[in-house]
Amino acid sequence: MASQGLGQSALEMEASDQMRRLGENAQEAFASGNPDTLRQDGGDMMEGMLKEMEIVRKRVLEKPGVLPQLVAQLRMGDVDQQSKAAEMLFCVVGQGPGRDVAATKQALECGLLQAILTGIQSITAQPSSRLRQDQDTQQLISLLVAMLSQLTMEKSDQAPIHTAVSQGGVKLLRSLFDVIASEGGQQNLVSMLWHWSTCTEDIRQQVMGIGMPELQVSLLGLQHSPVQRQTAADQLSAYVSFPTQQEDSNQKPDSRLAADLVHAGAPMQLIEMLSSRYHDQVRCSAAQAICTLATFSPKSKMNIIAAGAYHPVVAMLQRSESPAVKEAGCHLTVTLATGDPGAGPIFTQPEAAVQFAAIGAISALADMLRPVNKPSTRITAILVLHVMANAYEDRVQKALVSAQVVPLFLELLRDLHFSKYIDTPSLHCSKSMKGRDLVLAPAGVTPALGLLDWTSARCESSSTVLWQKLQASESPLGPHGQLLHHLQHVKRGRVISSPIG
Repeated sequence: MASQGLGQSALEMEASDQMRRLGENAQEAFASGNPDTLRQDGGDMMEGMLKEMEIVRKRVLEKPGVLPQLVAQLRMGDVDQQSKAAEMLFCVVGQGPGRDVAATKQALECGLLQAILTGIQSITAQPSSRLRQDQDTQQLISLLVAMLSQLTMEKSDQAPIHTAVSQGGVKLLRSLFDVIASEGGQQNLVSMLWHWSTCTEDIRQQVMGIGMPELQVSLLGLQHSPVQRQTAADQLSAYVSFPTQQEDSNQKPDSRLAADLVHAGAPMQLIEMLSSRYHDQVRCSAAQAICTLATFSPKSKMNIIAAGAYHPVVAMLQRSESPAVKEAGCHLTVTLATGDPGAGPIFTQPEAAVQFAAIGAISALADMLRPVNKPSTRITAILVLHVMANAYEDRVQKALVSAQVVPLFLELLRDLHFSKYIDTPSLHCSKSMKGRDLVLAPAGVTPALGLLDWTSARCESSSTVLWQKLQASESPLGPHGQLLHHLQHVKRGRVISSPIG
Protein backbone atom coordinates (compact mmCIF):
# COMPACT_ATOMS: atom_id res chain seq x y z
CA MET A 1 0.00 0.00 0.00
CA ALA A 2 2.84 2.35 0.76
CA SER A 3 4.27 1.97 -2.71
CA GLN A 4 0.81 2.36 -4.23
CA GLY A 5 0.28 5.64 -2.41
CA LEU A 6 3.72 6.81 -3.41
CA GLY A 7 3.01 6.07 -7.04
CA GLN A 8 -0.40 7.74 -6.95
CA SER A 9 1.18 10.96 -5.75
CA ALA A 10 3.74 10.91 -8.50
CA LEU A 11 1.18 10.26 -11.20
CA GLU A 12 -1.22 13.11 -10.35
CA MET A 13 0.17 15.15 -13.23
CA GLU A 14 0.31 12.28 -15.68
CA ALA A 15 -0.84 13.09 -19.20
CA SER A 16 -1.99 9.54 -19.94
CA ASP A 17 -2.39 9.87 -23.72
CA GLN A 18 1.03 11.45 -24.04
CA MET A 19 2.60 8.80 -21.88
CA ARG A 20 0.98 5.98 -23.78
CA ARG A 21 2.25 7.32 -27.09
CA LEU A 22 5.75 7.76 -25.69
CA GLY A 23 5.76 4.24 -24.29
CA GLU A 24 4.50 2.75 -27.54
CA ASN A 25 7.05 4.74 -29.52
CA ALA A 26 9.86 3.55 -27.27
CA GLN A 27 8.73 -0.05 -27.69
CA GLU A 28 8.47 0.32 -31.46
CA ALA A 29 11.96 1.81 -31.65
CA PHE A 30 13.28 -0.95 -29.41
CA ALA A 31 11.59 -3.73 -31.38
CA SER A 32 12.85 -2.36 -34.70
CA GLY A 33 16.46 -2.69 -33.61
CA ASN A 34 16.97 1.06 -33.61
CA PRO A 35 16.76 2.64 -30.15
CA ASP A 36 17.51 6.01 -31.73
CA THR A 37 14.28 6.17 -33.70
CA LEU A 38 13.23 9.23 -31.69
CA ARG A 39 16.20 11.13 -33.05
CA GLN A 40 15.84 9.87 -36.63
CA ASP A 41 12.14 9.91 -37.43
CA GLY A 42 12.24 13.56 -38.42
CA GLY A 43 9.27 15.74 -39.34
CA ASP A 44 6.26 16.62 -37.24
CA MET A 45 6.16 13.34 -35.30
CA MET A 46 9.64 13.74 -33.92
CA GLU A 47 9.10 17.39 -33.08
CA GLY A 48 5.83 16.57 -31.35
CA MET A 49 7.36 13.73 -29.35
CA LEU A 50 10.24 15.88 -28.17
CA LYS A 51 7.83 18.62 -27.09
CA GLU A 52 5.80 16.10 -25.12
CA MET A 53 8.93 14.78 -23.46
CA GLU A 54 9.98 18.30 -22.53
CA ILE A 55 6.55 19.07 -21.03
CA VAL A 56 6.61 15.92 -18.90
CA ARG A 57 10.21 16.53 -17.86
CA LYS A 58 9.40 20.01 -16.61
CA ARG A 59 6.35 18.77 -14.71
CA VAL A 60 8.42 16.12 -12.97
CA LEU A 61 11.36 18.35 -12.10
CA GLU A 62 9.48 21.49 -11.05
CA LYS A 63 7.64 19.73 -8.21
CA PRO A 64 9.94 18.72 -5.32
CA GLY A 65 9.96 15.06 -4.42
CA VAL A 66 8.32 13.75 -7.58
CA LEU A 67 11.49 12.42 -9.20
CA PRO A 68 12.47 10.30 -6.15
CA GLN A 69 8.87 9.03 -5.98
CA LEU A 70 8.96 7.88 -9.58
CA VAL A 71 12.31 6.14 -9.06
CA ALA A 72 10.93 4.38 -5.98
CA GLN A 73 7.83 3.29 -7.89
CA LEU A 74 10.00 1.90 -10.68
CA ARG A 75 11.85 -0.16 -8.10
CA MET A 76 8.92 -1.39 -5.99
CA GLY A 77 5.67 -1.20 -7.98
CA ASP A 78 3.84 -3.85 -9.98
CA VAL A 79 4.20 -4.01 -13.77
CA ASP A 80 1.50 -1.39 -14.39
CA GLN A 81 2.96 1.04 -11.86
CA GLN A 82 6.49 0.39 -13.07
CA SER A 83 5.45 1.07 -16.66
CA LYS A 84 3.81 4.38 -15.80
CA ALA A 85 6.85 5.47 -13.83
CA ALA A 86 9.18 4.30 -16.60
CA GLU A 87 7.26 6.29 -19.21
CA MET A 88 7.76 9.49 -17.22
CA LEU A 89 11.36 8.75 -16.30
CA PHE A 90 12.07 8.05 -19.95
CA CYS A 91 11.02 11.63 -20.63
CA VAL A 92 13.31 12.88 -17.85
CA VAL A 93 16.50 11.27 -19.15
CA GLY A 94 15.49 11.89 -22.75
CA GLN A 95 17.15 10.51 -25.84
CA GLY A 96 19.02 12.10 -28.72
CA PRO A 97 17.89 15.73 -29.15
CA GLY A 98 15.52 15.25 -26.20
CA ARG A 99 18.31 14.49 -23.78
CA ASP A 100 18.72 16.75 -20.75
CA VAL A 101 22.14 16.29 -19.10
CA ALA A 102 21.21 18.08 -15.87
CA ALA A 103 17.96 16.14 -15.51
CA THR A 104 19.78 12.88 -16.19
CA LYS A 105 22.29 13.71 -13.46
CA GLN A 106 19.44 14.37 -11.03
CA ALA A 107 17.83 11.05 -11.90
CA LEU A 108 21.12 9.22 -11.32
CA GLU A 109 21.50 10.89 -7.92
CA CYS A 110 18.01 9.63 -7.04
CA GLY A 111 19.10 6.05 -7.77
CA LEU A 112 17.55 5.59 -11.21
CA LEU A 113 20.29 3.24 -12.39
CA GLN A 114 19.83 0.93 -9.41
CA ALA A 115 16.04 1.06 -9.85
CA ILE A 116 16.37 0.01 -13.50
CA LEU A 117 18.56 -2.96 -12.55
CA THR A 118 16.12 -3.93 -9.81
CA GLY A 119 13.28 -3.77 -12.32
CA ILE A 120 15.20 -6.00 -14.73
CA GLN A 121 15.98 -8.44 -11.92
CA SER A 122 12.29 -8.72 -10.99
CA ILE A 123 11.41 -9.42 -14.63
CA THR A 124 14.08 -12.08 -15.18
CA ALA A 125 13.01 -13.90 -12.01
CA GLN A 126 9.76 -14.88 -13.76
CA PRO A 127 9.25 -17.64 -16.40
CA SER A 128 10.49 -16.31 -19.73
CA SER A 129 7.89 -18.14 -21.83
CA ARG A 130 5.03 -16.21 -20.22
CA LEU A 131 6.84 -12.87 -20.29
CA ARG A 132 7.56 -13.10 -24.03
CA GLN A 133 3.80 -13.15 -24.64
CA ASP A 134 3.00 -10.31 -22.20
CA GLN A 135 2.69 -7.04 -24.11
CA ASP A 136 2.80 -4.88 -20.97
CA THR A 137 6.01 -6.52 -19.78
CA GLN A 138 7.59 -6.15 -23.22
CA GLN A 139 6.82 -2.43 -23.22
CA LEU A 140 8.33 -2.10 -19.74
CA ILE A 141 11.46 -3.92 -20.94
CA SER A 142 11.69 -1.53 -23.87
CA LEU A 143 11.63 1.49 -21.59
CA LEU A 144 14.06 0.00 -19.04
CA VAL A 145 16.63 -0.91 -21.69
CA ALA A 146 16.21 2.42 -23.49
CA MET A 147 16.92 4.29 -20.22
CA LEU A 148 19.80 2.01 -19.26
CA SER A 149 21.34 2.52 -22.68
CA GLN A 150 20.93 6.28 -22.37
CA LEU A 151 22.59 6.32 -18.94
CA THR A 152 25.56 4.16 -19.94
CA MET A 153 26.29 5.12 -23.53
CA GLU A 154 27.87 8.49 -22.75
CA LYS A 155 31.51 8.15 -23.87
CA SER A 156 32.76 10.94 -21.60
CA ASP A 157 31.35 9.37 -18.42
CA GLN A 158 31.91 5.67 -17.83
CA ALA A 159 30.96 5.75 -14.13
CA PRO A 160 27.40 4.46 -14.79
CA ILE A 161 28.86 1.45 -16.63
CA HIS A 162 31.08 0.61 -13.66
CA THR A 163 28.10 0.99 -11.33
CA ALA A 164 25.87 -1.22 -13.47
CA VAL A 165 28.56 -3.90 -13.83
CA SER A 166 29.38 -3.87 -10.11
CA GLN A 167 25.71 -4.59 -9.37
CA GLY A 168 25.56 -7.62 -11.66
CA GLY A 169 24.35 -5.78 -14.74
CA VAL A 170 26.16 -8.01 -17.22
CA LYS A 171 24.50 -11.22 -16.06
CA LEU A 172 21.16 -9.47 -15.68
CA LEU A 173 21.23 -8.35 -19.30
CA ARG A 174 22.19 -11.84 -20.41
CA SER A 175 19.12 -13.19 -18.59
CA LEU A 176 16.96 -10.43 -20.06
CA PHE A 177 18.06 -11.39 -23.58
CA ASP A 178 16.03 -14.61 -23.31
CA VAL A 179 12.92 -12.72 -22.21
CA ILE A 180 12.86 -10.13 -25.00
CA ALA A 181 10.35 -11.03 -27.71
CA SER A 182 11.53 -8.66 -30.45
CA GLU A 183 14.63 -9.46 -32.45
CA GLY A 184 15.45 -5.75 -32.67
CA GLY A 185 15.27 -5.52 -28.90
CA GLN A 186 17.77 -8.34 -28.58
CA GLN A 187 20.02 -6.51 -31.04
CA ASN A 188 19.90 -3.33 -28.96
CA LEU A 189 20.72 -5.20 -25.77
CA VAL A 190 23.74 -6.89 -27.40
CA SER A 191 24.89 -3.50 -28.71
CA MET A 192 24.85 -2.13 -25.18
CA LEU A 193 26.87 -5.08 -23.87
CA TRP A 194 29.45 -4.58 -26.62
CA HIS A 195 29.71 -0.93 -25.61
CA TRP A 196 30.23 -1.86 -21.98
CA SER A 197 32.98 -4.26 -23.01
CA THR A 198 35.02 -1.38 -24.43
CA CYS A 199 35.27 0.26 -21.00
CA THR A 200 37.98 -1.84 -19.29
CA GLU A 201 39.61 -5.22 -19.82
CA ASP A 202 37.97 -6.55 -16.66
CA ILE A 203 34.50 -5.60 -17.90
CA ARG A 204 35.36 -7.02 -21.31
CA GLN A 205 36.21 -10.35 -19.72
CA GLN A 206 32.90 -10.34 -17.83
CA VAL A 207 30.98 -9.59 -21.02
CA MET A 208 32.80 -12.30 -22.95
CA GLY A 209 32.18 -14.67 -20.05
CA ILE A 210 28.42 -14.68 -20.64
CA GLY A 211 28.88 -16.05 -24.17
CA MET A 212 28.90 -12.91 -26.31
CA PRO A 213 30.16 -14.69 -29.45
CA GLU A 214 27.25 -17.11 -29.21
CA LEU A 215 24.78 -14.25 -28.62
CA GLN A 216 26.14 -12.39 -31.64
CA VAL A 217 25.92 -15.48 -33.85
CA SER A 218 22.36 -16.12 -32.66
CA LEU A 219 21.42 -12.72 -34.12
CA LEU A 220 22.61 -13.96 -37.54
CA GLY A 221 20.18 -16.89 -37.41
CA LEU A 222 17.57 -17.68 -40.04
CA GLN A 223 14.76 -16.87 -37.60
CA HIS A 224 15.66 -13.18 -37.83
CA SER A 225 14.70 -10.78 -40.59
CA PRO A 226 17.27 -9.95 -43.32
CA VAL A 227 17.59 -6.40 -41.98
CA GLN A 228 18.36 -7.64 -38.48
CA ARG A 229 20.84 -10.16 -39.82
CA GLN A 230 22.58 -7.41 -41.78
CA THR A 231 22.80 -5.28 -38.63
CA ALA A 232 24.29 -8.23 -36.75
CA ALA A 233 26.86 -8.79 -39.53
CA ASP A 234 27.89 -5.11 -39.48
CA GLN A 235 28.14 -5.25 -35.70
CA LEU A 236 30.34 -8.33 -35.89
CA SER A 237 32.73 -6.62 -38.33
CA ALA A 238 32.90 -3.48 -36.22
CA TYR A 239 33.71 -5.08 -32.89
CA VAL A 240 36.30 -7.47 -34.31
CA SER A 241 38.02 -4.65 -36.23
CA PHE A 242 37.75 -1.98 -33.51
CA PRO A 243 37.46 -3.68 -30.11
CA THR A 244 37.58 -0.39 -28.21
CA GLN A 245 35.46 1.53 -30.73
CA GLN A 246 37.94 4.42 -30.61
CA GLU A 247 38.79 5.54 -34.13
CA ASP A 248 41.87 7.50 -33.09
CA SER A 249 43.57 4.66 -31.22
CA ASN A 250 46.24 2.33 -32.52
CA GLN A 251 44.28 -0.67 -31.44
CA LYS A 252 44.70 -4.10 -32.94
CA PRO A 253 41.76 -6.15 -34.19
CA ASP A 254 40.53 -8.80 -31.77
CA SER A 255 41.74 -12.01 -33.42
CA ARG A 256 40.60 -14.09 -30.45
CA LEU A 257 37.04 -12.79 -30.82
CA ALA A 258 37.16 -13.54 -34.55
CA ALA A 259 38.19 -17.12 -33.80
CA ASP A 260 35.47 -17.46 -31.15
CA LEU A 261 32.82 -16.20 -33.57
CA VAL A 262 33.96 -18.73 -36.17
CA HIS A 263 33.86 -21.48 -33.55
CA ALA A 264 30.34 -20.38 -32.57
CA GLY A 265 29.11 -20.96 -36.13
CA ALA A 266 29.22 -17.50 -37.73
CA PRO A 267 30.58 -18.67 -41.15
CA MET A 268 27.63 -20.91 -41.96
CA GLN A 269 25.11 -18.17 -41.14
CA LEU A 270 27.05 -15.51 -43.07
CA ILE A 271 27.61 -17.71 -46.12
CA GLU A 272 23.87 -18.33 -46.31
CA MET A 273 23.40 -14.54 -46.40
CA LEU A 274 25.50 -14.31 -49.61
CA SER A 275 22.61 -15.86 -51.54
CA SER A 276 20.91 -13.87 -54.30
CA ARG A 277 17.69 -14.25 -52.30
CA TYR A 278 18.87 -11.31 -50.22
CA HIS A 279 19.18 -7.61 -50.97
CA ASP A 280 22.58 -6.37 -52.15
CA GLN A 281 23.24 -4.56 -48.88
CA VAL A 282 22.66 -7.72 -46.86
CA ARG A 283 25.01 -9.69 -49.10
CA CYS A 284 27.73 -7.05 -48.97
CA SER A 285 27.55 -6.83 -45.17
CA ALA A 286 27.83 -10.62 -44.93
CA ALA A 287 30.80 -10.58 -47.30
CA GLN A 288 32.54 -7.93 -45.22
CA ALA A 289 31.94 -9.93 -42.05
CA ILE A 290 33.42 -13.07 -43.62
CA CYS A 291 36.46 -11.10 -44.81
CA THR A 292 36.88 -9.69 -41.30
CA LEU A 293 36.78 -13.13 -39.68
CA ALA A 294 39.13 -14.67 -42.24
CA THR A 295 41.59 -11.78 -42.18
CA PHE A 296 41.92 -11.37 -38.45
CA SER A 297 41.78 -15.05 -37.65
CA PRO A 298 43.81 -16.73 -40.43
CA LYS A 299 43.60 -20.13 -38.76
CA SER A 300 39.83 -19.88 -39.11
CA LYS A 301 40.01 -19.45 -42.88
CA MET A 302 39.84 -23.19 -43.45
CA ASN A 303 36.74 -23.36 -41.23
CA ILE A 304 35.11 -20.72 -43.42
CA ILE A 305 36.03 -22.60 -46.60
CA ALA A 306 34.85 -25.87 -45.06
CA ALA A 307 31.48 -24.23 -44.38
CA GLY A 308 30.98 -24.05 -48.16
CA ALA A 309 32.23 -20.60 -49.17
CA TYR A 310 33.58 -21.24 -52.69
CA HIS A 311 30.38 -21.58 -54.74
CA PRO A 312 28.43 -18.71 -53.09
CA VAL A 313 31.44 -16.41 -53.57
CA VAL A 314 31.83 -17.23 -57.27
CA ALA A 315 28.09 -16.72 -57.72
CA MET A 316 28.64 -13.11 -56.62
CA LEU A 317 31.05 -12.57 -59.52
CA GLN A 318 28.57 -13.39 -62.27
CA ARG A 319 27.58 -10.93 -64.99
CA SER A 320 24.00 -10.56 -63.73
CA GLU A 321 25.10 -9.23 -60.33
CA SER A 322 25.30 -5.55 -59.36
CA PRO A 323 28.69 -3.78 -59.23
CA ALA A 324 28.56 -3.69 -55.42
CA VAL A 325 27.99 -7.44 -55.18
CA LYS A 326 30.68 -8.17 -57.78
CA GLU A 327 33.26 -6.12 -55.89
CA ALA A 328 32.27 -7.72 -52.59
CA GLY A 329 32.75 -11.10 -54.27
CA CYS A 330 36.18 -9.99 -55.47
CA HIS A 331 37.29 -9.06 -51.97
CA LEU A 332 36.02 -12.38 -50.66
CA THR A 333 37.91 -14.25 -53.39
CA VAL A 334 41.17 -12.50 -52.55
CA THR A 335 40.67 -12.98 -48.82
CA LEU A 336 40.05 -16.71 -49.13
CA ALA A 337 42.74 -17.28 -51.76
CA THR A 338 45.62 -15.64 -49.92
CA GLY A 339 47.65 -16.38 -46.83
CA ASP A 340 48.16 -14.37 -43.66
CA PRO A 341 48.33 -10.67 -44.67
CA GLY A 342 50.66 -10.06 -41.74
CA ALA A 343 53.30 -12.34 -43.21
CA GLY A 344 54.53 -9.78 -45.75
CA PRO A 345 53.85 -9.90 -49.50
CA ILE A 346 50.67 -11.58 -50.58
CA PHE A 347 51.06 -15.33 -50.75
CA THR A 348 48.44 -17.06 -52.85
CA GLN A 349 47.14 -20.36 -51.54
CA PRO A 350 47.47 -22.65 -54.61
CA GLU A 351 44.69 -25.00 -53.55
CA ALA A 352 42.25 -22.12 -53.09
CA ALA A 353 43.18 -20.60 -56.47
CA VAL A 354 42.69 -23.97 -58.18
CA GLN A 355 39.32 -24.46 -56.51
CA PHE A 356 38.15 -21.01 -57.55
CA ALA A 357 39.37 -21.55 -61.11
CA ALA A 358 37.64 -24.93 -61.33
CA ILE A 359 34.20 -23.44 -60.62
CA GLY A 360 34.45 -20.49 -63.00
CA ALA A 361 35.94 -17.66 -60.95
CA ILE A 362 38.56 -16.65 -63.50
CA SER A 363 36.18 -16.50 -66.44
CA ALA A 364 33.80 -14.42 -64.32
CA LEU A 365 36.63 -12.08 -63.29
CA ALA A 366 37.76 -11.75 -66.90
CA ASP A 367 34.24 -10.75 -67.88
CA MET A 368 34.43 -8.01 -65.26
CA LEU A 369 37.30 -6.40 -67.23
CA ARG A 370 34.94 -5.46 -70.05
CA PRO A 371 33.98 -1.78 -70.60
CA VAL A 372 30.37 -2.39 -69.55
CA ASN A 373 31.60 -2.59 -65.95
CA LYS A 374 32.43 0.32 -63.66
CA PRO A 375 36.12 1.38 -63.55
CA SER A 376 36.35 0.41 -59.88
CA THR A 377 34.97 -3.04 -60.72
CA ARG A 378 37.51 -3.47 -63.53
CA ILE A 379 40.42 -2.47 -61.29
CA THR A 380 39.26 -4.84 -58.56
CA ALA A 381 38.99 -7.71 -61.05
CA ILE A 382 42.56 -7.12 -62.26
CA LEU A 383 43.81 -7.27 -58.69
CA VAL A 384 42.06 -10.57 -58.06
CA LEU A 385 43.33 -12.07 -61.31
CA HIS A 386 46.83 -11.08 -60.27
CA VAL A 387 46.39 -12.97 -57.00
CA MET A 388 45.17 -16.00 -58.92
CA ALA A 389 48.14 -15.85 -61.26
CA ASN A 390 50.53 -15.94 -58.33
CA ALA A 391 49.43 -19.47 -57.55
CA TYR A 392 51.71 -20.76 -60.36
CA GLU A 393 49.36 -23.68 -60.99
CA ASP A 394 48.91 -25.22 -64.44
CA ARG A 395 45.14 -25.39 -64.05
CA VAL A 396 45.04 -21.69 -63.16
CA GLN A 397 47.33 -20.83 -66.10
CA LYS A 398 45.06 -22.60 -68.54
CA ALA A 399 42.01 -20.82 -67.11
CA LEU A 400 43.74 -17.44 -67.51
CA VAL A 401 44.65 -18.17 -71.11
CA SER A 402 41.23 -19.51 -72.06
CA ALA A 403 39.56 -16.47 -70.46
CA GLN A 404 41.59 -14.20 -72.81
CA VAL A 405 42.73 -11.98 -69.97
CA VAL A 406 45.48 -10.26 -71.99
CA PRO A 407 43.36 -8.78 -74.77
CA LEU A 408 40.74 -7.75 -72.24
CA PHE A 409 43.38 -5.97 -70.20
CA LEU A 410 44.71 -4.17 -73.27
CA GLU A 411 41.19 -3.08 -74.12
CA LEU A 412 40.92 -1.72 -70.61
CA LEU A 413 44.08 0.33 -71.07
CA ARG A 414 42.71 1.87 -74.26
CA ASP A 415 39.81 3.44 -72.36
CA LEU A 416 41.28 6.89 -71.77
CA HIS A 417 38.41 7.98 -69.50
CA PHE A 418 39.62 5.22 -67.21
CA SER A 419 42.61 7.37 -66.26
CA LYS A 420 40.64 9.83 -64.16
CA TYR A 421 39.87 7.09 -61.67
CA ILE A 422 43.54 6.29 -61.08
CA ASP A 423 46.33 8.17 -59.32
CA THR A 424 49.68 9.13 -60.82
CA PRO A 425 51.94 6.08 -61.00
CA SER A 426 55.19 5.15 -59.35
CA LEU A 427 56.22 2.96 -62.25
CA HIS A 428 59.23 2.88 -64.57
CA CYS A 429 57.35 4.83 -67.23
CA SER A 430 58.85 7.64 -69.27
CA LYS A 431 58.11 11.16 -68.03
CA SER A 432 56.00 11.84 -71.09
CA MET A 433 53.49 9.23 -69.94
CA LYS A 434 53.14 10.36 -66.36
CA GLY A 435 50.24 12.66 -65.62
CA ARG A 436 49.18 12.89 -69.25
CA ASP A 437 46.76 11.02 -71.50
CA LEU A 438 47.10 7.58 -70.00
CA VAL A 439 47.70 7.37 -66.29
CA LEU A 440 48.97 4.13 -64.76
CA ALA A 441 48.78 3.31 -61.08
CA PRO A 442 50.16 0.66 -58.74
CA ALA A 443 46.62 0.04 -57.48
CA GLY A 444 45.42 -1.10 -60.88
CA VAL A 445 48.12 -1.42 -63.48
CA THR A 446 51.22 -2.65 -61.68
CA PRO A 447 49.51 -5.91 -60.63
CA ALA A 448 47.99 -6.13 -64.08
CA LEU A 449 51.41 -5.82 -65.73
CA GLY A 450 52.69 -8.40 -63.29
CA LEU A 451 49.87 -10.62 -64.48
CA LEU A 452 50.92 -10.12 -68.11
CA ASP A 453 54.53 -10.81 -67.19
CA TRP A 454 53.53 -14.04 -65.45
CA THR A 455 51.22 -15.14 -68.26
CA SER A 456 53.70 -14.51 -71.06
CA ALA A 457 56.76 -15.86 -69.26
CA ARG A 458 55.34 -18.94 -67.56
CA CYS A 459 52.69 -20.33 -69.91
CA GLU A 460 55.26 -22.09 -72.05
CA SER A 461 52.71 -23.48 -74.47
CA SER A 462 51.34 -20.05 -75.25
CA SER A 463 54.05 -17.54 -74.30
CA THR A 464 55.09 -16.85 -77.89
CA VAL A 465 51.51 -16.33 -79.04
CA LEU A 466 50.70 -14.08 -76.11
CA TRP A 467 53.77 -11.91 -76.60
CA GLN A 468 52.95 -11.55 -80.27
CA LYS A 469 49.52 -10.30 -79.23
CA LEU A 470 51.15 -7.71 -77.00
CA GLN A 471 53.39 -6.52 -79.82
CA ALA A 472 50.48 -6.40 -82.21
CA SER A 473 48.62 -4.17 -79.78
CA GLU A 474 51.07 -1.28 -80.28
CA SER A 475 49.06 0.26 -83.11
CA PRO A 476 45.63 0.18 -81.36
CA LEU A 477 47.23 1.94 -78.42
CA GLY A 478 47.72 4.99 -80.64
CA PRO A 479 49.79 7.73 -78.97
CA HIS A 480 50.66 5.40 -76.13
CA GLY A 481 53.06 3.23 -78.02
CA GLN A 482 55.58 3.76 -75.24
CA LEU A 483 53.46 1.39 -73.20
CA LEU A 484 54.89 -1.47 -75.28
CA HIS A 485 58.38 -0.39 -74.26
CA HIS A 486 57.25 -0.55 -70.66
CA LEU A 487 55.74 -3.98 -71.19
CA GLN A 488 59.03 -5.17 -72.61
CA HIS A 489 60.71 -4.08 -69.39
CA VAL A 490 58.07 -6.05 -67.54
CA LYS A 491 58.78 -9.15 -69.60
CA ARG A 492 62.46 -8.87 -68.70
CA GLY A 493 61.52 -8.81 -65.04
CA ARG A 494 62.58 -5.20 -64.44
CA VAL A 495 59.24 -4.24 -62.93
CA ILE A 496 57.99 -6.11 -59.89
CA SER A 497 54.25 -6.10 -59.42
CA SER A 498 52.84 -4.74 -56.19
CA PRO A 499 50.83 -6.87 -53.78
CA ILE A 500 47.14 -6.19 -53.59
CA GLY A 501 46.37 -3.50 -51.06
